[in-house]
Parts: sequence; structure tokens; C-alpha cells
Amino acid sequence: MPGAAAAWEKSLYLLREPAGGISPGEGWRDDGVTWMPQTTLYAWVAAVNGREDLAQNLLAFIEGHTTELGSSPGEGERRTAHRS
Repeated sequence: MPGAAAAWEKSLYLLREPAGGISPGEGWRDDGVTWMPQTTLYAWVAAVNGREDLAQNLLAFIEGHTTELGSSPGEGERRTAHRS
């Protein structure tokens, strides 16, 4: 689809949180919280589109927040710096 890759790249720039993950939307509150479902989706899309470096980075972030039982929380950590 024409323009899809560029739109995805732009959304990645807009939604990336200082903590390392992805927020649920550009209009979402600017609280620095990472959302694991969105981060997982972006990791998957990155992997499918040959962005292995990005996919590995996002998956490492998710793995760093996985519980001892292997589940992933809905939200990740906050950082005091907010995206601009």
C-alpha cells in the first residue's frame, strides 16, 4: 500500500516513549507510560518489515518487564522526561 511504510515510521517517531516502548496513541496523555500491547505490535511489524534491529530492541524492552511467571504487564515504566 503506497505510503504505509512512511506512515508507520512517522507513527513510531510520534509514539515512542523515553522508557523505550510505545504509547497507545498520539493524542494519549503525555505521562511517559509505555503500553506493552502497542510495543508488541510495533515489534512484530518491525520484524515482518525487515527492521530486525528495532524489533529486537522492542522485544528486549518487553522482556525486561515480563514477570517471573512469563506474563507481560499492560503498562511499562514512567520516566520523568516526556516525548516532545
